[in-house]
Amino acid sequence: MNRIFVLRLFSTLTLWTSLASAAHGAALRLPAPSPGNVDWLDGRFAHERSGLAPDPSISFGRLDNGFRYAVIPNAKPEGRISLQLVVQAGAFMETEKQRGYAHFVEHMAFNGSRSFPPGTLIPFFQKHGMSPGGDANAHTDVAETVYKLDLTTIDTGDIRQALGVLRDFADGITFNQKEVEQERAVILAEKTEDESESLRDRRRYRAAVFPDSRFTNIPIGGDRLHRSRHAGIPARIPRRLVQA
Repeated sequence: MNRIFVLRLFSTLTLWTSLASAAHGAALRLPAPSPGNVDWLDGRFAHERSGLAPDPSISFGRLDNGFRYAVIPNAKPEGRISLQLVVQAGAFMETEKQRGYAHFVEHMAFNGSRSFPPGTLIPFFQKHGMSPGGDANAHTDVAETVYKLDLTTIDTGDIRQALGVLRDFADGITFNQKEVEQERAVILAEKTEDESESLRDRRRYRAAVFPDSRFTNIPIGGDRLHRSRHAGIPARIPRRLVQA
Protein backbone atom coordinates (compact mmCIF):
# COMPACT_ATOMS: atom_id res chain seq x y z
CA MET A 1 0.00 0.00 0.00
CA ASN A 2 1.30 3.45 -0.89
CA ARG A 3 1.40 5.68 2.15
CA ILE A 4 1.52 9.40 2.75
CA PHE A 5 4.46 10.83 4.64
CA VAL A 6 4.78 14.21 6.31
CA LEU A 7 8.36 15.47 6.32
CA ARG A 8 8.91 18.37 8.67
CA LEU A 9 12.20 20.23 8.32
CA PHE A 10 13.20 22.31 11.33
CA SER A 11 15.66 25.16 11.17
CA THR A 12 16.84 27.87 13.51
CA LEU A 13 17.20 29.96 10.38
CA THR A 14 17.83 33.58 11.29
CA LEU A 15 15.63 35.56 8.93
CA TRP A 16 17.44 38.78 9.58
CA THR A 17 21.12 38.04 9.97
CA SER A 18 21.75 41.17 7.96
CA LEU A 19 18.95 43.41 6.71
CA ALA A 20 19.81 45.71 3.81
CA SER A 21 17.57 48.75 3.90
CA ALA A 22 15.92 49.44 0.54
CA ALA A 23 15.59 53.11 1.30
CA HIS A 24 19.05 53.87 2.66
CA GLY A 25 21.20 50.82 1.97
CA ALA A 26 22.03 50.58 5.65
CA ALA A 27 22.77 47.16 7.10
CA LEU A 28 20.93 46.19 10.26
CA ARG A 29 21.57 43.31 12.60
CA LEU A 30 18.81 41.98 14.79
CA PRO A 31 19.63 40.82 18.29
CA ALA A 32 18.92 37.09 18.36
CA PRO A 33 16.84 35.80 21.27
CA SER A 34 19.02 33.98 23.74
CA PRO A 35 18.54 30.18 23.70
CA GLY A 36 18.85 30.35 27.46
CA ASN A 37 15.67 32.44 27.58
CA VAL A 38 13.86 30.99 24.56
CA ASP A 39 14.22 27.22 24.85
CA TRP A 40 12.66 26.32 21.48
CA LEU A 41 15.68 27.93 19.77
CA ASP A 42 18.24 25.68 21.41
CA GLY A 43 18.40 23.24 18.49
CA ARG A 44 16.61 20.38 20.23
CA PHE A 45 13.29 18.69 19.59
CA ALA A 46 10.66 19.10 22.30
CA HIS A 47 11.03 15.51 23.50
CA GLU A 48 14.79 15.99 23.92
CA ARG A 49 14.20 18.45 26.74
CA SER A 50 11.33 16.66 28.46
CA GLY A 51 10.58 13.35 30.09
CA LEU A 52 7.89 12.49 27.55
CA ALA A 53 8.68 9.85 24.93
CA PRO A 54 7.90 10.79 21.30
CA ASP A 55 5.62 8.82 19.01
CA PRO A 56 7.73 5.76 18.07
CA SER A 57 6.44 5.88 14.47
CA ILE A 58 8.15 9.24 13.88
CA SER A 59 11.75 9.19 12.61
CA PHE A 60 13.78 12.12 13.95
CA GLY A 61 17.15 13.15 12.53
CA ARG A 62 19.73 15.88 12.38
CA LEU A 63 22.15 16.84 9.60
CA ASP A 64 25.77 17.76 10.23
CA ASN A 65 24.94 21.49 10.05
CA GLY A 66 22.30 21.16 12.79
CA PHE A 67 19.33 21.12 10.43
CA ARG A 68 16.66 18.87 11.94
CA TYR A 69 13.95 16.78 10.33
CA ALA A 70 11.07 14.51 11.31
CA VAL A 71 9.42 11.94 9.04
CA ILE A 72 5.84 11.18 10.06
CA PRO A 73 3.99 8.29 8.36
CA ASN A 74 0.25 8.54 7.70
CA ALA A 75 -2.01 5.95 6.05
CA LYS A 76 -4.49 8.31 4.34
CA PRO A 77 -4.66 9.61 1.70
CA GLU A 78 -2.48 7.08 -0.06
CA GLY A 79 0.40 7.95 -2.37
CA ARG A 80 1.00 11.51 -1.22
CA ILE A 81 3.65 13.37 0.73
CA SER A 82 3.56 16.65 2.61
CA LEU A 83 6.76 18.69 3.03
CA GLN A 84 7.00 21.45 5.62
CA LEU A 85 9.89 23.80 6.30
CA VAL A 86 9.53 25.06 9.86
CA VAL A 87 11.61 28.20 10.38
CA GLN A 88 11.82 29.06 14.06
CA ALA A 89 11.49 32.79 13.56
CA GLY A 90 8.40 34.97 13.70
CA ALA A 91 6.94 38.17 15.10
CA PHE A 92 8.53 37.54 18.49
CA MET A 93 11.99 38.23 17.04
CA GLU A 94 11.04 41.65 15.62
CA THR A 95 11.76 45.01 17.20
CA GLU A 96 9.14 47.74 17.01
CA LYS A 97 10.67 49.16 13.80
CA GLN A 98 10.79 45.70 12.22
CA ARG A 99 7.19 44.69 12.89
CA GLY A 100 5.86 42.63 10.00
CA TYR A 101 9.23 41.63 8.48
CA ALA A 102 8.81 37.89 9.09
CA HIS A 103 5.39 37.88 7.43
CA PHE A 104 6.76 39.97 4.55
CA VAL A 105 9.60 37.49 4.03
CA GLU A 106 7.07 34.66 3.92
CA HIS A 107 5.19 36.40 1.10
CA MET A 108 8.34 37.21 -0.84
CA ALA A 109 9.39 33.54 -0.88
CA PHE A 110 6.75 32.99 -3.59
CA ASN A 111 7.85 36.02 -5.62
CA GLY A 112 11.30 35.17 -6.85
CA SER A 113 14.21 33.04 -5.69
CA ARG A 114 17.53 31.62 -6.87
CA SER A 115 15.94 28.87 -8.97
CA PHE A 116 12.55 30.45 -9.66
CA PRO A 117 12.54 33.98 -11.14
CA PRO A 118 9.47 36.13 -10.39
CA GLY A 119 6.34 34.68 -11.98
CA THR A 120 7.65 31.14 -12.47
CA LEU A 121 6.94 29.40 -9.16
CA ILE A 122 3.13 29.35 -9.42
CA PRO A 123 3.22 27.76 -12.93
CA PHE A 124 5.71 25.22 -11.53
CA PHE A 125 3.22 24.28 -8.81
CA GLN A 126 0.36 24.04 -11.29
CA LYS A 127 2.42 21.87 -13.63
CA HIS A 128 2.82 19.40 -10.77
CA GLY A 129 -0.90 19.39 -9.92
CA MET A 130 -0.59 21.71 -6.92
CA SER A 131 -2.94 24.60 -6.23
CA PRO A 132 -1.37 27.78 -4.81
CA GLY A 133 -2.93 28.55 -1.45
CA GLY A 134 -4.13 24.97 -1.15
CA ASP A 135 -1.31 22.52 -1.80
CA ALA A 136 1.36 25.22 -1.63
CA ASN A 137 1.05 27.68 1.22
CA ALA A 138 2.75 29.22 4.25
CA HIS A 139 1.94 30.97 7.50
CA THR A 140 3.75 33.23 9.96
CA ASP A 141 3.07 33.19 13.68
CA VAL A 142 4.68 34.64 16.77
CA ALA A 143 7.50 32.09 16.98
CA GLU A 144 7.57 30.34 13.61
CA THR A 145 7.23 30.66 9.86
CA VAL A 146 6.09 27.46 8.12
CA TYR A 147 6.21 26.72 4.39
CA LYS A 148 4.00 23.82 3.27
CA LEU A 149 4.01 21.80 0.05
CA ASP A 150 1.53 18.93 -0.41
CA LEU A 151 2.65 16.78 -3.34
CA THR A 152 0.18 14.77 -5.39
CA THR A 153 2.70 11.97 -6.00
CA ILE A 154 5.56 10.21 -4.23
CA ASP A 155 7.76 10.30 -7.32
CA THR A 156 11.41 10.69 -6.32
CA GLY A 157 11.99 13.38 -8.93
CA ASP A 158 9.03 15.44 -7.71
CA ILE A 159 10.18 15.14 -4.11
CA ARG A 160 13.68 16.29 -5.06
CA GLN A 161 12.27 19.31 -6.90
CA ALA A 162 9.99 20.19 -3.98
CA LEU A 163 12.92 20.02 -1.58
CA GLY A 164 14.73 22.38 -3.96
CA VAL A 165 11.83 24.83 -3.62
CA LEU A 166 12.11 24.69 0.17
CA ARG A 167 15.87 25.17 -0.08
CA ASP A 168 15.22 28.36 -2.06
CA PHE A 169 12.76 29.49 0.60
CA ALA A 170 15.49 28.92 3.20
CA ASP A 171 18.33 30.90 1.65
CA GLY A 172 17.55 31.88 -1.93
CA ILE A 173 14.82 34.56 -1.87
CA THR A 174 15.93 37.36 -4.22
CA PHE A 175 13.73 40.26 -3.00
CA ASN A 176 13.35 41.84 -6.42
CA GLN A 177 12.46 45.45 -5.64
CA LYS A 178 9.58 45.57 -8.13
CA GLU A 179 8.12 42.45 -6.52
CA VAL A 180 8.64 43.97 -3.06
CA GLU A 181 6.56 47.02 -3.97
CA GLN A 182 3.82 44.92 -5.56
CA GLU A 183 3.65 42.58 -2.58
CA ARG A 184 3.46 45.53 -0.20
CA ALA A 185 0.06 46.35 -1.70
CA VAL A 186 -1.05 42.71 -1.42
CA ILE A 187 -0.17 42.56 2.28
CA LEU A 188 -1.81 45.92 2.97
CA ALA A 189 -5.03 44.59 1.40
CA GLU A 190 -4.70 41.44 3.51
CA LYS A 191 -4.23 43.55 6.64
CA THR A 192 -7.26 45.70 5.82
CA GLU A 193 -9.37 42.60 5.23
CA ASP A 194 -8.21 41.00 8.49
CA GLU A 195 -8.82 44.14 10.58
CA SER A 196 -11.83 42.68 12.35
CA GLU A 197 -13.25 42.76 15.85
CA SER A 198 -11.82 39.28 16.46
CA LEU A 199 -8.31 40.53 15.59
CA ARG A 200 -8.74 43.48 17.94
CA ASP A 201 -9.89 41.05 20.63
CA ARG A 202 -6.73 38.98 20.10
CA ARG A 203 -4.59 42.08 20.47
CA ARG A 204 -6.33 43.04 23.71
CA TYR A 205 -6.00 39.46 25.00
CA ARG A 206 -2.28 39.30 24.24
CA ALA A 207 -1.71 42.72 25.76
CA ALA A 208 -3.41 41.56 28.97
CA VAL A 209 -1.68 38.15 29.16
CA PHE A 210 1.77 39.20 27.88
CA PRO A 211 2.17 42.86 28.89
CA ASP A 212 5.38 44.58 27.72
CA SER A 213 6.33 41.49 25.74
CA ARG A 214 6.99 40.78 22.05
CA PHE A 215 4.35 38.06 22.30
CA THR A 216 1.90 40.91 21.71
CA ASN A 217 3.33 41.36 18.19
CA ILE A 218 0.86 40.58 15.41
CA PRO A 219 2.71 38.88 12.51
CA ILE A 220 1.19 41.03 9.76
CA GLY A 221 2.79 44.14 11.27
CA GLY A 222 1.71 47.77 11.18
CA ASP A 223 0.78 50.30 8.52
CA ARG A 224 4.23 51.89 8.63
CA LEU A 225 5.80 48.83 7.00
CA HIS A 226 3.28 48.50 4.20
CA ARG A 227 2.33 52.09 3.33
CA SER A 228 5.67 53.90 3.24
CA ARG A 229 8.25 53.42 0.51
CA HIS A 230 10.88 54.59 2.99
CA ALA A 231 10.04 52.20 5.81
CA GLY A 232 13.26 50.24 5.48
CA ILE A 233 11.82 47.31 3.56
CA PRO A 234 14.83 45.13 2.84
CA ALA A 235 15.82 44.86 -0.80
CA ARG A 236 17.45 41.54 -0.01
CA ILE A 237 17.85 39.55 3.16
CA PRO A 238 20.83 37.20 3.13
CA ARG A 239 20.40 34.53 5.76
CA ARG A 240 22.35 31.66 7.23
CA LEU A 241 21.61 28.44 9.00
CA VAL A 242 22.58 28.59 12.63
CA GLN A 243 24.26 25.38 13.68
CA ALA A 244 22.32 23.81 16.53
